[in-house]
Amino acid sequence: MSFYRRHRALFEAGIIASFVIYLLYELMLAKLFSPSVASNWFRDIGILMDDSRVLVTTQQGLAYYLYPPSTAVLGFLFSQLGESLAFRIHLVVEAAALVVTLASWAAVSGLAQRPERYLAIALAFAASFYYVRFELKMHNINLLTLGLMSLAVLIRRRAGLSGLLYGFAVCLKPYGSALLLPWMLWRRQYRWSVASGIALALFGFLLPAIWFGVAGTLRLYGGWLQALASSSDSPMTLKSALASFSGADLSTVGLWTKGIEIAWLAALGTFFAFRDRDPPVAGLPLAAEVGAMLMAPLPLGYQQPARFAALLVAMLVIAAAATDGSRPRDQRLVLLAIMLLVGIVPWLVPPGPGLCLLSPLICFASLLGLAIASPGIGILRRRPRKFGSVP
Repeated sequence: MSFYRRHRALFEAGIIASFVIYLLYELMLAKLFSPSVASNWFRDIGILMDDSRVLVTTQQGLAYYLYPPSTAVLGFLFSQLGESLAFRIHLVVEAAALVVTLASWAAVSGLAQRPERYLAIALAFAASFYYVRFELKMHNINLLTLGLMSLAVLIRRRAGLSGLLYGFAVCLKPYGSALLLPWMLWRRQYRWSVASGIALALFGFLLPAIWFGVAGTLRLYGGWLQALASSSDSPMTLKSALASFSGADLSTVGLWTKGIEIAWLAALGTFFAFRDRDPPVAGLPLAAEVGAMLMAPLPLGYQQPARFAALLVAMLVIAAAATDGSRPRDQRLVLLAIMLLVGIVPWLVPPGPGLCLLSPLICFASLLGLAIASPGIGILRRRPRKFGSVP
């Protein structure tokens, strides 16, 4: 750390330059600067636009459509710009969302005011690089929704605008971010919660109801939930991965899967049980809790490496603590080891059942890192009595 501080300006310039070059490289690979773009380069955003057009046109649910009806309407409207233009806009917005995510959580966690901020950001980015790179190459909308939610948390005191951003993000692709609303209610953030609820109603129900009607919207939501349930049969699930590697019968594999999922939910419950219920303020506690919420659904159900880009928030929290010279050296070494584990493991196995099998390990390690980086003060801890109070 002392070597970094002595040459901080040089390191910071190198980190910023490397990050800019990498983003330009990804945009170049994605054909942003090509005179024409073939549809096979559109990948996930192209599939989303195509399926949205089909769903809006036929007003019939698709068995494989893993997005809510609100996303179908928004995807259809976006596709009306023209596929090539819409694709290029998506590429730029996706890169911008990554920058917004990094900047937002650096500010929320207090990392932005520390001299080691760029080092911590570089370490966090390196630890989650496999998943961020996968997301950028697949052109999904995970980074977009992550950026929107990150900005919503950053400006959470402006309840109206923050709630609008949050509602839009959840109605685009609701995963761990959907847990932020009940968490804010538990934290007694009622103005923010009301604003978010209104935004969710506008984007999640009113918008699709304009196209499909009330009955049609409810029917499509039912179809979406059925599609999510059927995704459990995909090879990209923990259950399928266990069956593939163990060769055990389905009932045994099902018990193993339930056991791992229950252990994960119990670990999450324990993490949040030792948090305080006071209104959220900026700092590592706030960032750690939101980071844990974003991880909550990752090892459950259908898994796609691009979804694990949400680990970026948790890695930023862990990196902020690992580069804090005021912390014990042993603690910082443990946090660095966790980031090393999360950063290296996905490169050791190809995408597929092997990575699905390792995803709980990655999530448990990340949650442990969050608990070390920001230990809760606890609703289970007995609060001291005021002087003179009766025991």
